[in-house]
Amino acid sequence: MVRIFPHHVKQKAAEISSYIAEQIGTRFLSRNDDTLASWRERVFFSIFFCASIIGALSCWSSVFLTIQMGRSLNAIFYLFIYLLVLAITFNHKMPFRLRVTIGLLIFYSYGMVQLTTIGPLSSGRIWLFALTVIATLLLGLHAGLIALLIEIVSFWGIGRMLDHQILFWKYSPLFNASHLTTISITFLLLTLVVIFPLGMIVSGREKLLLNKIKMAKELKEKETALIDSLERLKTAQDQIVQSEKMGAIGNVLSAVTREINTPVGVGFTAASFLHQRTEDMIRLCQKGEIDGSKIEKYLNHAHEISTMIHQSTSQVSALVSNMDQLTIDQSTESTRVFFLKEYLEEIIMSVRIKTKKYSYKVEFDCPEGLKLNTYPGPFFQIISQLIMNSVSHGFQGTVKNIIKIVVYESGENFVMEFIDNGIGMAVSELGKIFEPFFTTRKSEGYSGFGMQLVYSLVKNILKGHIKCESSPGNGMRVFIEAPMDIKRTNRGHENNS
Repeated sequence: MVRIFPHHVKQKAAEISSYIAEQIGTRFLSRNDDTLASWRERVFFSIFFCASIIGALSCWSSVFLTIQMGRSLNAIFYLFIYLLVLAITFNHKMPFRLRVTIGLLIFYSYGMVQLTTIGPLSSGRIWLFALTVIATLLLGLHAGLIALLIEIVSFWGIGRMLDHQILFWKYSPLFNASHLTTISITFLLLTLVVIFPLGMIVSGREKLLLNKIKMAKELKEKETALIDSLERLKTAQDQIVQSEKMGAIGNVLSAVTREINTPVGVGFTAASFLHQRTEDMIRLCQKGEIDGSKIEKYLNHAHEISTMIHQSTSQVSALVSNMDQLTIDQSTESTRVFFLKEYLEEIIMSVRIKTKKYSYKVEFDCPEGLKLNTYPGPFFQIISQLIMNSVSHGFQGTVKNIIKIVVYESGENFVMEFIDNGIGMAVSELGKIFEPFFTTRKSEGYSGFGMQLVYSLVKNILKGHIKCESSPGNGMRVFIEAPMDIKRTNRGHENNS
């Protein structure tokens, strides 16, 4: 039996068929990725896939007709155009805007060549009509109107060419400029009638889709944040109850409950209201009763509510995060020997990256070779909380902001002085600086738990002492003193007892 096609040709044809089937499945039938980009991609693929099927008939008929007319270059042009349609349809690596631009140029070029070579009996006007519709679908009403304006200029140019006998249609010898003007006006008015409502529908669809995606994402994030915050709060509360090191357990739990209850309640109520409004909008859209005023009203409500949810969840997240750090048990981290200068330099560098949006300078002085045998973990929290306290509270409206960290030995202890040249604090505020939830900027979302965390880490983990000095206009100075060898200190306490 004779083999008509070589094996490698059959294999290549099978690969091309499989690729086309995959593209159809992922682009034309898939609805899992419900984003504006994917919606536009599906519209584009749908249009040009159909154009590649229907255009095959138009292309081959035009090729045969132009060959009979002795215009072989036109035949080559039609074949090139058809291959270009296939390329932009199935080549997803090419940028979307570039493919749309090429596609619109294809429709315009094909339509104009059809009109100028074959005449009014050709499918040229259909291609030009499709040009305005596709431009409106993919790029909006403004693009459709621009395409329509280009077609008006093109029809005017063809009419002038007919008047001056530059252009002659072999298959329509009696067709003149006045005939062209009549059918062109009808054609352009029909096109205008179609693209205006189409443009409004596309614009409404895109706005609704964008809003739906945004609201769904925000609702999911806020819901997850609320659930996570409540779970972490419960865990933190359990840790506080089981830890005797924190002291005053009943007061802390009561304060936590009061502080958490308000933002959680506000966030939950706002999320529920936003969820109901979103369902109402979906029902209106399904019934076709949506209009611009309703969309605008919904977006205004959604923006206000999402802002409220964000503020509430940020407060809860900050509270719970600090609660987790505050209830660290000594047994969760082992002591180790490390050089304090190198370790603090690493911490300052890490915190500097975290606070790069603030303008300040850190001056650091620590003896070389100062070796500690203690818990290294608390140092990061202490330094980062002190720096954040300075940049967010101390450096308000100030310039040349400087933080000095000075470390030196004092007997068997090390002393760390943290100094900033910020605005300082009043005496009444200074007395509350280590109290839980005390902050001068609670309305801006600060939890007021940072300095309490520093106090707890120094006292309960490092077994040291901490005090703070400040006055209005004179910055703040924090003194921390703790043992260099915590194991030796613990052994001494055990022997004394």
